[in-house]
Amino acid sequence: EELSGESFDTRWVALMLEHHDLGEALAQRVKRDGSSRVVNNMAAEMLVDLGFETTTFNQCDSDALS
Repeated sequence: EELSGESFDTRWVALMLEHHDLGEALAQRVKRDGSSRVVNNMAAEMLVDLGFETTTFNQCDSDALS
């Protein structure tokens, strides 16, 4: 299905939220099981970024997307 306009934006936000949920789960796994300081630091930074972006996406509604 070819989407455009508001329906495209709404679908994109939904897909990004799914993507961010997976990224958060992976970063949490690193925090729990990882041993590399570099990898742990990257995961910690990702969690901050993902949290900000997820909050922003969740605040989106049809008015904010237009």
